[in-house]
Amino acid sequence: MKALRLLLCFLFAGLASASAAEHLWDDFNAYPEGDLPGRPGWTSAAWLGTQPALVTGERAWSWPRSVKLPWHADGTAAVFTNFVSTYTTNEHPVIRCSARLRLANTNTPFRIGLRNSAAGHFLVFTNTSGYGAFGFLYHDVVFVPLETNRFTDVTFYYNRSNNTYRLDYAFSNRLEWALADSDPVTHTQFNQFVAHRPGTGADTNDLYLDNVSVQTFPPHVWAWWRCDPVAEQVLVEQTGAFYPGGRAYTFYEGLPGSSDPVWDGTADYCNAGACRQLVGYPVAPMLPTPASTNWTVEAAFRMPPNATNTTFLDWGTDMGFNTTGAYINFSYAASYTSLYINVRDAQQIDDDFQYILFGSFRPTGRWQHVAVVKSNATASLYVDYQLVTSRLFNATADGAYTFARSSWASLGQTLNQGNPSGPDTDIDEVRVSGKALAPSEFLQPGQPLIVAINNSPTNATWELTAKCIFGKSYRLEAAAAPGPSPDWQTIPGSDFTSFFTFDFVDVTNTAPATRTIRLQRLD
Repeated sequence: MKALRLLLCFLFAGLASASAAEHLWDDFNAYPEGDLPGRPGWTSAAWLGTQPALVTGERAWSWPRSVKLPWHADGTAAVFTNFVSTYTTNEHPVIRCSARLRLANTNTPFRIGLRNSAAGHFLVFTNTSGYGAFGFLYHDVVFVPLETNRFTDVTFYYNRSNNTYRLDYAFSNRLEWALADSDPVTHTQFNQFVAHRPGTGADTNDLYLDNVSVQTFPPHVWAWWRCDPVAEQVLVEQTGAFYPGGRAYTFYEGLPGSSDPVWDGTADYCNAGACRQLVGYPVAPMLPTPASTNWTVEAAFRMPPNATNTTFLDWGTDMGFNTTGAYINFSYAASYTSLYINVRDAQQIDDDFQYILFGSFRPTGRWQHVAVVKSNATASLYVDYQLVTSRLFNATADGAYTFARSSWASLGQTLNQGNPSGPDTDIDEVRVSGKALAPSEFLQPGQPLIVAINNSPTNATWELTAKCIFGKSYRLEAAAAPGPSPDWQTIPGSDFTSFFTFDFVDVTNTAPATRTIRLQRLD
């Protein structure tokens, strides 16, 4: 039956396009081996060296390819130029740059970073006498011991509103948010990612880069965990607002189905996946949040209908429930088959908090998005972008929220290690925003999400409800079977562009009833 096959399939296909928030993401696997300059967005720079960087299969972090910057006396460079990120006061001020860097020797010279080509400002992580140095001009921090013979994560953040920055190396905080003392200018624009292997010095080893990323973020985001599974078993907050955190290793990590690239925030190039049975250790913020009466907490997850009690986010001081200070706990209660929150505003003078049970909800076993929106004294629950119910906050929780550096946040379990996510639960995104978001501002699926089947597949026209991305194009395809190598064929006349929060998609009888159907994004 067509109905059964589609219901079990929910296939998502194609790569997500770039958004304003993700200016660069490249794992170099789409390119043949050879010169990197000439690939989309990539060029060389004569002022850095005459030799081009190379796409290679010799070594890689995400197989099969990476970029090699071979030694040459004239220097080797790669520059990505297909973006211009200019900060304005109504945007999130932080820009994030990350890459996997592999050195053969601690003395191998290199520079990687963000640059403004017009002004010449260059925020760079570089090698100085065998140590990693970071900053503008004279490189303010020179104490990071460099690792060799492995792809090490390098991530740095720059706040374009106040000229502060921070650095993580090997998922370890090496520089807390600090003022860029050597350069008093606050830089509001970057338009290049630069990787450079100078020809100076006695070391002639090559260096390798992989998984290069440059990102900015939607306004009002307080914290955003992408929940990407990485070998180091860390849990990274994307905007630099939290220290790198740890997560428990489980046997279930990385099993098929645990990394479906569904939610990618804002239609990014890449979503590295999800975490199965995510249990994050409590981690502290690096900065206090602003005070806001309104906020939104979102989670994207896949849970079986028989899932046990699961906490998506627990954020507060000490255990959250046992002291004063702002407190948000967002969880699923299996015994009540309901989503709920425990909340306390920052003005509450004792440890009282409000418990709000939102009513009947049972996970479906497919990917779902949920959001709780605080708008003044009203708490609204959205499931798959649809308003389910609203409740009123009482005096304990209806005021402003701000989280101090002394607070803690935990994902996949409570701060006192309760309600851990189960072995068949995948969590892909958890985001907190200091604003009452509209559904159009929620985390968006990178691929179309079928949220309802509206009539019988035996009808001449079978109607589906899909959550798509506004302005993107889609089409229906059919295949005799879902895999492993399905022969997908376009259903004639099924192309459409999304102009609504939800689109009603007609599967006509031109698709035989024995076919598996998928909805594919085209751009």
